[in-house]
Amino acid sequence: MAGNSTDSSTEHNKNLDNDLPSPAHFRRMVELAGDVIYTTDRDGYFTYINPRVEALLNYKPEDMIGKNHLEFVAPTHRDRLKAFYREQFEQRIHETVTEFPAITNDSGEKWVEQIVILTIENDIPIGFQATVRDITPRKQAEVALHEERDLLRTLIDTIPDYIYVKDTAGRMLLNNVAHLCGLGVASQEEVFGKTAFDFYPQEIAQQFDAAEQKILQSGQAALHVEEQTEARWLSTSKVPLRNRQGEIYRIVGISRDITAYKRVEAELSKQLEQLTLLQRINRELMKTLNMEYVLEIAMDISLRLSHADVGFLGLVDDAGDMRVVKCVGDYPQSNRVPYTQSPEDIVSRVMRNRQPELVTDKTTQETYYSLIPNMRAQLALPLISQQRLLGVICLETHQPKYFTHQTVDFLHLVTGPIIVGIDNARLYALSQEQLAELKNLYAEVSRLEQLKSDMIRIAAHDLRNPIHVIRGYLSLLHKTIYDQLQPADQGRFDQIHTATERMEQIIADILSLQRIEQAAKGELVEQVNLTALIDEIVDEYRVQAEEKSLVLAHHLPDAALTVVGDAALLREAISNLVSNAIKYTPQNGHVIMRLKQSTSVAVFEVKDTGYGIPDEMQGKLFQPFYRAITDDTANIEGTGLGLHLVKNIIERHQGNIIFNSVYGEGSIFGFVLPLATE
Repeated sequence: MAGNSTDSSTEHNKNLDNDLPSPAHFRRMVELAGDVIYTTDRDGYFTYINPRVEALLNYKPEDMIGKNHLEFVAPTHRDRLKAFYREQFEQRIHETVTEFPAITNDSGEKWVEQIVILTIENDIPIGFQATVRDITPRKQAEVALHEERDLLRTLIDTIPDYIYVKDTAGRMLLNNVAHLCGLGVASQEEVFGKTAFDFYPQEIAQQFDAAEQKILQSGQAALHVEEQTEARWLSTSKVPLRNRQGEIYRIVGISRDITAYKRVEAELSKQLEQLTLLQRINRELMKTLNMEYVLEIAMDISLRLSHADVGFLGLVDDAGDMRVVKCVGDYPQSNRVPYTQSPEDIVSRVMRNRQPELVTDKTTQETYYSLIPNMRAQLALPLISQQRLLGVICLETHQPKYFTHQTVDFLHLVTGPIIVGIDNARLYALSQEQLAELKNLYAEVSRLEQLKSDMIRIAAHDLRNPIHVIRGYLSLLHKTIYDQLQPADQGRFDQIHTATERMEQIIADILSLQRIEQAAKGELVEQVNLTALIDEIVDEYRVQAEEKSLVLAHHLPDAALTVVGDAALLREAISNLVSNAIKYTPQNGHVIMRLKQSTSVAVFEVKDTGYGIPDEMQGKLFQPFYRAITDDTANIEGTGLGLHLVKNIIERHQGNIIFNSVYGEGSIFGFVLPLATE
């Protein structure tokens, strides 16, 4: 069996030798290969090259045989390839791979990948065998990719936000320029492979690491998360990146520096807090008009906001002196402001310049005065209202440099409501004093008014009785002896009779004015029909008009015009106007009365063809006891109270007087009264 086995093996080897391709077959395979295949001698001159070179470089094989392979390498790469293959030859490296641009027959270039195998015979290198493949599309793609990467890198480096990529262990792999600057480094090499623990304090780095671990565990992005470092605030978004297997292998982070925004936000928050506090202070101060309470609130607010240890509030009194009205601390028991020993001390400067003053440390100020031991800093603020100095708030603390200009600025804002509160309290106190004075004055005026009314009543009563007696005797004498008197004596008798009538009319007018004043204290509620009232009064004066041959006419509306008022007073006013028109109109004249409605008022006018009133006398016509006396009216009797009485009555009824007169032609007198509402 052994012999049989040996024979079978020998036979098998013979069959294999018979199946091997012939050299011609191998050559045919090389010539039909898809890659360029060539051989060179030990100096790099082509000894063989397959026809595929024509498709790659547009050269025929016979054009290249005998030429050095470096002639077909782009000049920029020849030195590199020459050194590369010298090294392979000298060190007997069996196989190498390299890439370079080859020159085509039309002077173009194509990128190729070349695999070179060292040819050795008898342990001596005699040349090369190489396979060349066109990689131009791949190189073009690589160039395009490289350009895109450069563009992307340029873009992210110009973005002011921090952009970075980390692996799952938190190691930094990519950082844009802004992030490198934020980390305080100049190059990517200084950061590559390092973590947040290499650049931030332990506590902050742990916060960053915890946030990234959460992303790795949840697989969810964290967007717009605010993070605080030692020097700045960041708004950070971190997104997980997954590989083809869906596993998270990177974290991309974008951080925006929002420090300026946070500062503005903090400042706005501070201002809002200050405004809210000012509103609360303002509301608190507006609750009261009590000066003591206002001063107590002002002192308490100033101490709490400044954190001062002691302080006082001084106000300027009516004499112009500054007096302490509220204080906290063991100040001397005196009403005078304690810090006025020198014109250069802080309170004196504030009073003089009307600007806030601050002493941060008394050891640096020669003009610092303190009546309380251990005080080191002081500030003072003026209280100014409408350019007038109301007073000063002075605060002190035992801590040097504790007060700042920000403290002064904020307290200066707070003094606004304090000033308003003090002003309001002062005005209220003044108004209360004036109100008390007015009450006392009103009581005195009321007493005198009552005394006047009593005196008028008494005087009128005491005057009426003797006048009635005189008129009685005059009437008796007129009947018994008047006809027996001489003409001159009769004239004297008539003068006495006229004088008594005038005195009686004056008393009646005075009593009418008194009635108007009394009526003014009550409410007018009577419904008065003006149409009927005027009709009655015209009938009463018809005989008097006929005695002077006057035409007395009146035009009244068909419907009644009603006003709210006092019928007796209105009768007296209308009678005065009609009587005056008859009295001051010569014989054969006209007196025309007219009542009409104009919207919501009643208009009454008495027009006559009388003497009229000169322009220079018209301004005083309604004054008490004034009479417009001319040559025509000198002999007409009157008291000068009638028109004054009419004006008072009409104004008492919320009406207005009508008056127009032309001297020598006549006059129009009347009034306008509001109609009664239904």
